[in-house]
Amino acid sequence: VGRHSARMHMEPTSSAEDAGVYSVSVRGRAQIAHSFKGELFGAAQALHGCTYVVDARYSCGGSEAAAGGPFSAPPHGSSPLPAEAPELLLRRALAAYHQRNLDELAEFEGENTTCERVARGLWSRVAAALPPRSGTAALEVVVRESD
Repeated sequence: VGRHSARMHMEPTSSAEDAGVYSVSVRGRAQIAHSFKGELFGAAQALHGCTYVVDARYSCGGSEAAAGGPFSAPPHGSSPLPAEAPELLLRRALAAYHQRNLDELAEFEGENTTCERVARGLWSRVAAALPPRSGTAALEVVVRESD
């Protein structure tokens, strides 16, 4: 299993007075192999590798934001996600693809593994791993190929 680097960034995206939205963003990477089908893709039809750089943003709003968000200290004995959870959830999702040939994975059968398709797969994995009472109001996953 390869290493995934990740960093965490917390930022209020609105003022506390209007109980705005707060976000936690994490970044990870996965090295993959894949090929594309169709003449449109030229040389990329051959098996090749790339590194995906992935950002996941977990947002909360309203009363969750006013309380500091889903990754803050638990109010009145409840159990929010621990502070390391955003990174851990992304790392686990990336592990399914890291150092793998995406053409061989059943979830991509018959599809080109474009950044958009990989983003949808990662989003589904992270969203499914979020506990029902996590307080996360929105999840955004952005996938880029590194330079």
